[in-house]
Amino acid sequence: MEQQPRSARSANDPTNVTQAQRVVTATLGRKRPKGIWFLLGAIVLVALMVIVPVLVSGGQDPQMSSAKATDAQLSADAPLADAMTISGNVGAIPVLNLKHPLSPVDKVIKDELVKGTGRALVKGQGMLLNLATFSGQDGKNTTVGGRGVRLYSGLLDEKVGQTLLNNLEGVKEGSRLVLRAPVTNNGATTEEITVVDVLPTVATGTPASADASAPKVTVGTDQVTVALSGVAEPTQSQIYSLLVGKGEQVRADSTVIARYSLINWKDSKVISSSWNPADAPGVIDMSNTLKGVAEHLVDVPVGSRVLLTLPSEQARGDGAVAMVIDVLAIDHSGGASATATATANSDNNVQVTVSPSALPSASPSKTANKRK
Repeated sequence: MEQQPRSARSANDPTNVTQAQRVVTATLGRKRPKGIWFLLGAIVLVALMVIVPVLVSGGQDPQMSSAKATDAQLSADAPLADAMTISGNVGAIPVLNLKHPLSPVDKVIKDELVKGTGRALVKGQGMLLNLATFSGQDGKNTTVGGRGVRLYSGLLDEKVGQTLLNNLEGVKEGSRLVLRAPVTNNGATTEEITVVDVLPTVATGTPASADASAPKVTVGTDQVTVALSGVAEPTQSQIYSLLVGKGEQVRADSTVIARYSLINWKDSKVISSSWNPADAPGVIDMSNTLKGVAEHLVDVPVGSRVLLTLPSEQARGDGAVAMVIDVLAIDHSGGASATATATANSDNNVQVTVSPSALPSASPSKTANKRK
């Protein structure tokens, strides 16, 4: 029988495969050709995978070397950009990426990450803050309450601690600050990072389309007036949008932080108000407020300003009222705000903490009255 040339192959014979092709197909998990050359190639590949990293790392485990580089501490007073990145809009839960563990220093470092354009905070006057704390060791969010951020509604005074008082006075609403301060627990001093968002204490929404049927509203620095003289009392409740916000919407069970003014329809006298900037913003408990407020404020977004005109049965039961409301924030801490404190501990280190507490004492001028 005549022999076929050695260079010719049948369809069933394996094709020529280079060693490089064997390595690639092995990596991809494809069917691999068998034979002594494949075995030798596999041995060489494994040897290279083991020996080369050891030679490059000087005989050390490369994973251990990488971990040590990542864990190298950085002085807490290093430039903010070298230490961490912080993302998220002002008012939202901040996201912090810590680049290196921070070695504590005996001072407070302040950075203004976002410069606001609103009202400047004044000592002794009202303010609204979002606060979040983070570990300076691993960057974990350590804020009390489990939501990652807590709300503080109160006055800029000594009750918030000297550190916050010193660093917040003169800061404009809309700003985001980053404070780095040493804290000592059980004798061990570490660095704590506090992100402070200074929230607006007046509505910041865009003007709504004017409604010719609405009483005229005039907003001043410390008061709001509604032109009610000669206007017939309402027979049914009505809401008018003055400014439209873009924030979270009010729900039927929300605790709303707000500036508001409740005005008697007959004589235009103010019944209750939290409009003065010298006061802390007011609180509206949607589950325990005026019937007309509970009905109409649902779905209104944070940042909005609205006018409510309410007949007696939708208000307090003693006459029709008008009510102007600036929706500033929604408190998710279960009906309680947060108190931010900055105190010197036994080691004279300044500690900035955020812990739950009751809202500032509610007086008739600070809390919307319950529905009758």
